[in-house]
Amino acid sequence: MDLSSLDSEIRIPFPNNEIIRSIKSNHNNQILSVKQQPINEDTYAIQVNDKCLQVYTGDYNLDKCFEINNVFHPQYFEAKRIMNNGDAKSIMNSSQLNDTGYPYTIFKHKSTKQCLSLDDTGLYLDKCNSNTLKQKWSVSPNENLCVDK
Repeated sequence: MDLSSLDSEIRIPFPNNEIIRSIKSNHNNQILSVKQQPINEDTYAIQVNDKCLQVYTGDYNLDKCFEINNVFHPQYFEAKRIMNNGDAKSIMNSSQLNDTGYPYTIFKHKSTKQCLSLDDTGLYLDKCNSNTLKQKWSVSPNENLCVDK
């Protein structure tokens, strides 16, 4: 069977009954660990060096990872699957759309409503923009294990 003949519009959603444990930037292939939170199955904390990214308006830091049943905790991001232009418009509030490859996942901060972004200098939050690879993530149920050499 020639797989290239399959309709490119058919997509298998991920994760399918699995927890996301790592994410890979579509910008530079950097892999980060994430930790599902008790709020719901779409809420995650972003792990960096055994701590979690904590965001207050314009202020970022790393702190002990918490598991608190509070929707607006500063460590909580919502994983959102973007399957098409309609999702990009409604979820990312994007008005001008360039088809830069669907599907992908974004991580939207629960309180600031900004998207997790990664460039070559590091992590940051920015207004959600479906036209940048810096906010698009591939997700995996595999753990990102760091090994000392």
